[in-house]
Amino acid sequence: MERPGERAVICLRLKRQNLIGGGTAYDELFRLMSPVPTLYWTRPGDSPSLPYRTEGDDRISNNRLRSDRTIVKGRFCGGNVGYIFADELPLFRAAYKREMSLLTKNDETVLETLRTEGAMSIGIIKEITGLLSKEISASLQKLQKAFIVFEDQVDGEWDRAWYLLEDEFYQMDFTTPTREQALKEIIKRFARLNVYFDEAMVKSFTRLPARDIKGTILSLREEGVLAEGEMGGKKGYILT
Repeated sequence: MERPGERAVICLRLKRQNLIGGGTAYDELFRLMSPVPTLYWTRPGDSPSLPYRTEGDDRISNNRLRSDRTIVKGRFCGGNVGYIFADELPLFRAAYKREMSLLTKNDETVLETLRTEGAMSIGIIKEITGLLSKEISASLQKLQKAFIVFEDQVDGEWDRAWYLLEDEFYQMDFTTPTREQALKEIIKRFARLNVYFDEAMVKSFTRLPARDIKGTILSLREEGVLAEGEMGGKKGYILT
């Protein structure tokens, strides 16, 4: 049987996620739910969406937002494609950057081509280097996960330009936040969005390592940001 406390948590969770009542402005909700993926069973290159949370099709408005780089594409949760507000690139880079300790010959060729020739599509890289498209795509994905390159997905076209990320967003300070600070911010957002949660829920949504989630939650509890409780016989956490 559902208990009164559980009902209150579910009701507040639905309201904060705009599934009932519309309790959160769309831009704020997009940030809380970032990185926002594209929908399953859509064309590659479709814009992101928060389904069931708006009256109209938010893919249309989000397509406009990405056309002027208000929102940008990257690879975040487990290497999956998602969109974030461009001004939050330092935050998500700190949390999700995959270090590349060893570059293959193909990786070096693709990276050096972008450094010397400037932004270009996979097709142009293929013409210059002689590499196969699948080899170029594999290297670009690795470099994208390391936040070295940026894919300029401004519309649904297939042949898109690739840039060096720090050259394209030179005005941003990528030295802050630290990874610890970034993980704290992401988990606080998750707590705000879901009201009451456990570690498994965070891992399912963020795809972050379990040990990092556990350590970050412990730090937030020690700082008095999170409190531990129990609901339905399971341990969980809530913002104080």
